[in-house]
Amino acid sequence: MPNKDLMTIAPNAARGLNDKFYEKRKAAALEIERIVRDLHKQNEHQQVIQLIRQIIHDYVLSHINPNSCRGGVIALAAIVTGIGKEANQYMKDVIPVILRCFDDSDKETRFFACEAMYNIAKVIRDDILMYLNDVFKGLSKLIGDASVRTGAQLLDRLMKDIVTEKSTPVNVVTFIPLLRDRIYTKNPYARQFVVSWISVLQSIPKFDLLAYLPEFLDGLFIILGDSGDELRKMCATILGEFLKEISQRSFSGVAATVKYSDLVHVLMAHCISSDDVTQLTAIVWLQEFVNIDGLSMLAHCADILVAILPLLAYEDSGINQNILLYKRKEKSAGNVDVTATAVVSLPLPDGFLHANTVLNVLIRMLSNVAIRTKLASLEWIYLLSINLEDEMADRMDSLRLVLMETLKDKSDEVKRQILMICIENIILKLQLIFRSLFKNLKDKKDDYFMKFIAELTNEFQHDEQFIKDRGSVIIRQLCSLLNAEDVYMAFARTLLDADNTKFTVLMVRMLNTILMTAHELCSLRQKLNALRDEESYNLFRCLYYSWCHNPVATVSLCFLTQTYKHAFDLIEMFGNFDINVEFLAEIDRLVQLLESPGFTYLRLQLLEIEDNYYLVKALYGLLMLLPQVTAFTTLRQRLECVPVLHSSLRYQSRYRTTVIKLGCILPVN
Repeated sequence: MPNKDLMTIAPNAARGLNDKFYEKRKAAALEIERIVRDLHKQNEHQQVIQLIRQIIHDYVLSHINPNSCRGGVIALAAIVTGIGKEANQYMKDVIPVILRCFDDSDKETRFFACEAMYNIAKVIRDDILMYLNDVFKGLSKLIGDASVRTGAQLLDRLMKDIVTEKSTPVNVVTFIPLLRDRIYTKNPYARQFVVSWISVLQSIPKFDLLAYLPEFLDGLFIILGDSGDELRKMCATILGEFLKEISQRSFSGVAATVKYSDLVHVLMAHCISSDDVTQLTAIVWLQEFVNIDGLSMLAHCADILVAILPLLAYEDSGINQNILLYKRKEKSAGNVDVTATAVVSLPLPDGFLHANTVLNVLIRMLSNVAIRTKLASLEWIYLLSINLEDEMADRMDSLRLVLMETLKDKSDEVKRQILMICIENIILKLQLIFRSLFKNLKDKKDDYFMKFIAELTNEFQHDEQFIKDRGSVIIRQLCSLLNAEDVYMAFARTLLDADNTKFTVLMVRMLNTILMTAHELCSLRQKLNALRDEESYNLFRCLYYSWCHNPVATVSLCFLTQTYKHAFDLIEMFGNFDINVEFLAEIDRLVQLLESPGFTYLRLQLLEIEDNYYLVKALYGLLMLLPQVTAFTTLRQRLECVPVLHSSLRYQSRYRTTVIKLGCILPVN
């Protein structure tokens, strides 16, 4: 019941505040407004205070009749309206009570409390900001309440207008934590409420919201994945504005108030989001951070790679294009033509890049089934091997084994990339610079190179499918990337110690076929064909020792080096062999090889019988070994084109002969 000492209110007004009809409560509130206006003009401040407290006690806090509480909050708003802008002195009693009604169990009470706060804020304007944090807390609850949402939205818009108009900044230090705590709500209306407040604060130049961005960036990215299009657009706009401001400050030389490193972990978490837009936005942010301050971002290199590299597996073209753009941006920095941040190639302060940590990440990524992820990992290993030789040297053995496994990948693209990395930088102990890769490799006695060749040979030996599917292409790529002579000599030395004769025969056959036909080995063929100096003879001798495991391959090597006398001697020995189908098939392949463009010089030499006596005899020897099949016919028809032989064939070749003496092949003068 109303307090009997409340003599300043007419009896009909006192009764009206308790009435169940809104119109009567409203009329009673207008009567109280008139009374308070008169008291204020007479400077009866104590009477006003007493009236406020009586209404609070007897109406607002009354638990007997809900209508009393509703009438009370309307009356408090009327009192403020009656006093006008000078009502601020009474707000410490009024505001907390109305805010308390925001949590009332009665929905009509909550609505009228929201309406009362709206009317009070309209009157006192700037002074309401003293209670901004409390009003914001209350609104964050009401905005998700369907029964009072309309009133809450009206109050919310008014509060934003007041904040925007205010000449002095809001205390963001205390306000930002409220945004941070409420940004993780799942209610779409509450989310929109929080995002809209961030947008308002962002639009006010006097607020440096960037300094507080780490507090709510994660929440913004979460809301970016909301199912509502309008909310997503609003959030995307805000994030775009923040990124634009960061970039502008950076390129204009204005010191940024936020550390990029504080935001990196947030961005990396959202790079693996299930929402495409969220992923793309996070990647764009990381890309921009790399552009702005790549050096400081290197401290987070491992974490960034964990987040970014798996995304290259996405088949979605939009995502892939943005990720590839991110990588291209990295590639272009510093004008270094490698994929990754070129700042790695600059002198780095201690601790800026933890090579071991990054390498561990890259090794894990090599097990990823996605081809693009593997390729990017290989490119990063390539980059590290070029610029961080000392840090990478200790990991060479373990890395070599991992790369050897990757070499078995079924993608030709990956295979070519792994060869470039393994051979040019990892296998060569990170000490060979690019200009020395194609010369004097043997003089360096590089243990890592020989280890690699030995391990590759071992893989070929124990994986028949591997050598069948990849052997030829791998060897050709090795010769393309490195000095073909060094590669072939390394294989030849390795095969000398092989204990599997069947495998060695197969390996020599493959090496010989590549040597005779592949365009990557053209210069090596020319060197062997000429045999002009000691170096070329040493090369021939090195290959010959291993080629002897395959007689037919040895003959073809002799044909290549134009050591026809020795070729004939070998063919004569074939008569003592147990000739089987496989052996005849190899001779068949040799005949076909002699008809290829690579042996044009040999066929032309048949025109000069007197200078190539043993060449003719060697070819006739092959003819005699062959059964009368297609290869026999081909070779016979070729020899029929040779000019008529002298009756005795007594000419001795003056072109080139050889003798085998003490294991060395030496020219005969």
